[in-house]
Amino acid sequence: MRMTTPWLLSVFLSCTIPAATPAREDAPSRSGSCSLDLVDEAGRPLPSFLHRGRTYVLGAAGQRYRIRVRNESGRRVEMVVSVDGRDVVDGGPSSLDRHGYVVSAHGEAVIDGYRLSEDAVAAFRFGTVARSYAALEGDARGVGVIGVAVFPEDGEDAESLLK
Repeated sequence: MRMTTPWLLSVFLSCTIPAATPAREDAPSRSGSCSLDLVDEAGRPLPSFLHRGRTYVLGAAGQRYRIRVRNESGRRVEMVVSVDGRDVVDGGPSSLDRHGYVVSAHGEAVIDGYRLSEDAVAAFRFGTVARSYAALEGDARGVGVIGVAVFPEDGEDAESLLK
């Protein structure tokens, strides 16, 4: 299912509002037929802001969020997701070689937190760099960044998902 050229999406998190930038409830980070947004516990998208080519999401300290990834293409994809430089499947350092979530054609996945076991997750919460999971694991360089690599099924070129 993997290709050597994944399509990457990034969301940069911030707990402040960029000056003079209106919030948008309907602005998932998107390119082509795949998108990502952060949702609250009720499944409502969190307000996002576009600033200098980056998407920022407004969150309150301690607030829990979930990651919703959508595949609106006609083929299955594997989405490898990282939060704060940590892989969401096992909490280890992020890497394109990790396994991700397989999302069916025209489907979505909601990721509740770092997977601890088949039945338990460590919730994603907005917080300080010092109290982040990444900092507790010894590497806080990626705090505030959510990344997604999308690998199309059947060896198709990832660029086809961007059209």
